[in-house]
Amino acid sequence: AAEELIKFFRTTQDPVIKVRALNGLIRRGGAKPLVPDLVKIAADPKDQPMRAMAIYSLGLIGDSAGLPPLKELAKRLDDELFFTLTPALARLCDKETLLLVERAVGAKINGVDTVNPTAPNGKDKWRIIHQMAVIGLAMAGEKKFVDETLKRTLDGFHPVVHFLAVEALASMGDKGAET
Repeated sequence: AAEELIKFFRTTQDPVIKVRALNGLIRRGGAKPLVPDLVKIAADPKDQPMRAMAIYSLGLIGDSAGLPPLKELAKRLDDELFFTLTPALARLCDKETLLLVERAVGAKINGVDTVNPTAPNGKDKWRIIHQMAVIGLAMAGEKKFVDETLKRTLDGFHPVVHFLAVEALASMGDKGAET
């Protein structure tokens, strides 16, 4: 079945079939052969929804071959791209790029990433992305960020990023982080 799903992904022009084939392969653990295809899609700015899907999928697949193009995308500081890119970098445990993201985004928000979910403003996107970078660094085992994530998980993160905080806490033992 995996070969058929790979074929569907590579040959169809229908984005729904493409996404369903990819999701099926990811669930089965058979999406690694699509990493080169996903890298190509992630680099193409013409189709933003498919680009986001490719970036997200590279993170889920976890193959380090997907990391170099994601690192290049991280240099652009595109706020729309970062909502997908930051969790992908976190899942790939790329400390170096996540530290760059955390610092660059932290500078944009003067180091304050507290968000009022009922009163969003222009900087809230960047604050949420900063929170995701902090959680990603915790997932990668960076002690300072592990401690911050543990401290903030109950009430210090925006509801949008709680899923990533829970995932980080669940995976910390796997990454060798001290808890």
